[in-house]
Amino acid sequence: MPELDAIDRWKDGDFPSARSAGADTTTAFRDQLWRDQLIPRLHEFAKMPEDWDSYGAPRIKEETILFAVYVLDCILRPGIPLPEVVPSSVGGIQVEWHEKDIDLEFHISAPYECEIWAHDYRGEKPDASDEITADFSIVQEWVALLAARDQRAAA
Repeated sequence: MPELDAIDRWKDGDFPSARSAGADTTTAFRDQLWRDQLIPRLHEFAKMPEDWDSYGAPRIKEETILFAVYVLDCILRPGIPLPEVVPSSVGGIQVEWHEKDIDLEFHISAPYECEIWAHDYRGEKPDASDEITADFSIVQEWVALLAARDQRAAA
């Protein structure tokens, strides 16, 4: 399938990165780590047939999967825990974290059609519930909070 070839190229790092070209080896290792763990899962989503959930769910489109990889490349940094990535019954991809007293869910319906829902049980950050098209800074802020809590716990 041609779409699977494109996803494989992304796994191997053959894609226009959202990051600067001057990444250090720690960042490069982290980049490869998330690719190794999450892209095979996304690859499986591309193989899922129509009605994969037996409730009429549509196939997940190639462009939605590739956009999810692009967004993950934008938001994942060293120190950020890897999210759970699951298919949604509306043909999208759900990226989520439920740890460190934070619930963060980021749903990608299609390229540039996304939503975020976030709650901080410690009250350090106000809840978020918003549609996102191209500016993922709010998602980056929430995953940075997750990373900061990891670093504070290790100190």
